[in-house]
Amino acid sequence: MTSPTTSGQRVAGALKITEGIAGYWHYHLSSPSAPFRGLCGAKVMHTAIRLQDWRVPFGEHFPKPPSWCAQCEALSTTPRVAP
Repeated sequence: MTSPTTSGQRVAGALKITEGIAGYWHYHLSSPSAPFRGLCGAKVMHTAIRLQDWRVPFGEHFPKPPSWCAQCEALSTTPRVAP
């Protein structure tokens, strides 16, 4: 499976968390070269969540718990997984 980004190599610091446009609180990983596409190819928009907060639980008061794109995580060179 190949990444839709133009860069064949990604470093953790270059990735950023973005939010999907199709639903609430569904997060993706994006590269600086394609800030409006997740690594999986989904259309995304900016969010203020920091990369180190990937998969960190939050939003207990939200009507829907946040979700994290497994495909973006698999495509990243350094997946973030909660302990």
